[in-house]
Amino acid sequence: MTLGPKNEEFPSQRIVKWPRGLIKSAARHPLMGHLLPVDAGHFPVAKGQFRRRDAGLDETLFIYCVRGQGWCELVGQGHLVEENNLVVLPAGAPHAYGANADQPWTIYWFRALGTSLPAYRETLGSSLDNPIVPISSDVYLLSLFEELLGAMQDGFVPGHLLYAAHVLSHLMGRLLWQKQKFRRSEMPNVEKVANTIEFMKTRLNLPITISTLATMTNFSPSYYRNLFKSVTGRSPMAYLIQLRMQQAAILLNTTDLSIKAICAEVGYSDQLYFSRAFRCVHGICPLAYRRRNR
Repeated sequence: MTLGPKNEEFPSQRIVKWPRGLIKSAARHPLMGHLLPVDAGHFPVAKGQFRRRDAGLDETLFIYCVRGQGWCELVGQGHLVEENNLVVLPAGAPHAYGANADQPWTIYWFRALGTSLPAYRETLGSSLDNPIVPISSDVYLLSLFEELLGAMQDGFVPGHLLYAAHVLSHLMGRLLWQKQKFRRSEMPNVEKVANTIEFMKTRLNLPITISTLATMTNFSPSYYRNLFKSVTGRSPMAYLIQLRMQQAAILLNTTDLSIKAICAEVGYSDQLYFSRAFRCVHGICPLAYRRRNR
């Protein structure tokens, strides 16, 4: 089901949609099958925008916030979208998104099909848990969005389709480049993440919360969580579990401590919960792991 305003129109908006029959044919072309634009648009100051798609889309949706703020929800988890954030909503995933009421966003967006999209998503660092990709501000990037819109508006003959597909490839390359530039500009923050990881390592037997880690960096819990994921590829809690299970494996291999004692050493009070977490990481229960390695 798709929900949204009855007449979702914004002043000076532009939308280009290609016929689905044409898209189906173009997707089989050897030079377009890896990445092909389907729809694209530009919504300036999209006040009141709201969309919910419980069944997701057949294509991957990319939304680039140029100014203002918005939000998105992906598989039930909400995220704030700010200026110079790229939102990546994969095909088939239930989602919703909309403009901030006080500072409505201005966005460029496109939907795309293609065999290379999973690799693009992975390289951008987008996931179901964190679809927000922070990128550096770039005037040239905006010109590529405009060029994509222009190329798609030129017509539906094969030459125009091929050109639009290659403009989109250029645009995706620019997004990847600006993502890397953003990460380099965030190096001081990377060091802050590294400090929290060292803190985790020295307190594996104690309760650790996102709030505690975020306080160490002077960031909000949500910003810290997203920053940590962009640096390590995992959430802080998933990373902490990995550290604990690594330490548990070392203790199983190098000591005669009981499973219960090792459970406590790595911060678990429930031995059954510890065993489940260990199996998720190592693929085998703690006792079987000790027997196998000895």
